[in-house]
Amino acid sequence: GLSVVGPPGLKAGGKPTVAVVAELAIKADSGADFEKVTASLMKDVQGQEPGNLLYCLGKDPKNPTKYVFTELYTDMAAVALHGKTEYFKAGGKAQAPFMGGRPTIKLLQTVGFAPYKPTSKL
Repeated sequence: GLSVVGPPGLKAGGKPTVAVVAELAIKADSGADFEKVTASLMKDVQGQEPGNLLYCLGKDPKNPTKYVFTELYTDMAAVALHGKTEYFKAGGKAQAPFMGGRPTIKLLQTVGFAPYKPTSKL
C-alpha cells in the first residue's frame, strides 16, 4: 500500500464524476525535495479549486521513487481548470528537476454519479 504524504485534501459534500490517478516516477534520493516543492501545490489545489474534491499524494513504501496522486473532480471542467492554473504550471516546473520520467495519468469515470465518460482531451 501507499502512505499518504501531506494533508489528503478530502472535501465533503461534492459529487465526484471524474477520478484521476497520476503515477509519478521520481529520481532516486530526491523524494524529500519532491515532497517539499509539492506541498505548496497541494495547498493551492485543495484551497482554491472548488471542483476538486480530493487531491492526495501517496508514496510507495517499498519503492521510494514511486508516487501516486489520487484525485476526484466534480466534472471535466474542474479537471481542465486544474491543469490551466498558474500554481499548477509553477508546481510542475518546481517538480521537474526531481522527475525520473513522464507521469502516467489515467482519467476514470466514477461509479454512481457520472452521466458521461471522461476524455483525455482537455
